Amino acid sequence: MLENLHCILCSILIGLNDTFQTIFLLIAVPDLPVIIHVTHVPDSSVVTIFWKEPISHGCPIFEYVIYYRFILKNNDSHSWVKRRAPRAEVQIMQKYELHMTLGKRYEVMVTAVNSEGESSKELVIPRIVDLRSYQGEMAVIH
Repeated sequence: MLENLHCILCSILIGLNDTFQTIFLLIAVPDLPVIIHVTHVPDSSVVTIFWKEPISHGCPIFEYVIYYRFILKNNDSHSWVKRRAPRAEVQIMQKYELHMTLGKRYEVMVTAVNSEGESSKELVIPRIVDLRSYQGEMAVIH
């Protein structure tokens, strides 16, 4: 991740006595969003993922990337499916709707993107969304 870390040195004029102060700004890819909860509309394939906006490290987040994949019965997984969500689309709530098959289990993770790049997927522990048995509007997540 150090290759995505930049340091900007700037001097700004502070106060009435014309003194300069030097400030170092570190900018980097955003931290990973934290999935808060997952809801499921009963008798449908609609699953909504909610997450907390991560620290952006000096550059505004302009996109979120939602990854999900089906977990097979022997706990092997299919390849990741990738959905891009512009920040304007997810707005303030940090949520995204996916269409998943009832009776299946999925792994889900979310990353954030700013001008420095995408959050590191290698640091994510995917959340499990289990649509094999759900109660009410909440999918079972682990």
